[in-house]
Amino acid sequence: MSDTQIETDKKHESLLDLFWLLDSNDKSAALQGISKILSRVSQKQKEKESELESDIDESLQKLSKQLRRDEQGKHCIELDYCIMRLIRGLGTPRSEVRHTYSVALCILLAQYRLIISSSFVLLVMYEQLQISHQLKDKERYDMRRGRMLCIMSLWKSGILLQNKQEIATDIIGIRIQIAETSIEICKYSYRINYKGTIILYYQRQQ
Repeated sequence: MSDTQIETDKKHESLLDLFWLLDSNDKSAALQGISKILSRVSQKQKEKESELESDIDESLQKLSKQLRRDEQGKHCIELDYCIMRLIRGLGTPRSEVRHTYSVALCILLAQYRLIISSSFVLLVMYEQLQISHQLKDKERYDMRRGRMLCIMSLWKSGILLQNKQEIATDIIGIRIQIAETSIEICKYSYRINYKGTIILYYQRQQ
């Protein structure tokens, strides 16, 4: 974990405690963690929207600039942090924890799909699930698998269908990412029909 990640976690210590529940093998505890995280983000997002409606100072709308370059201050820091932390968690080698993080991410993205862009999610994915030659083969595999789970959460959340103009750009990045992902996981292909709807094809490797 980088120094930047450690520093970010410290700033969100109260939220980070809830993520420990997601790491639990106890399903009821994990579900409780998801519920508490969603509740906390909902509260902070309502406060953020209230601030924006009150026409607050422009500087306050530039929070978390590094992670939210394309979101123009539409959502609160807590929402940014939870998206970042959930995507990072998709790279864990623990299968049960991966599933919990994937479900939580999908629910969170779906809940705020009107203000979260697919470009932002992909940006965070590339930052949090980096694949480098310094990683061991197993670690690279975990990162690739995490990226695939992130893409599936993005797809299931409905964000990709919010902005047809954005789809054309992001779908290129997604196809490139899928091409780079290990064929051991699965094969995906996307196309856009004449109405701009993305059709997903999924084929398990025989």
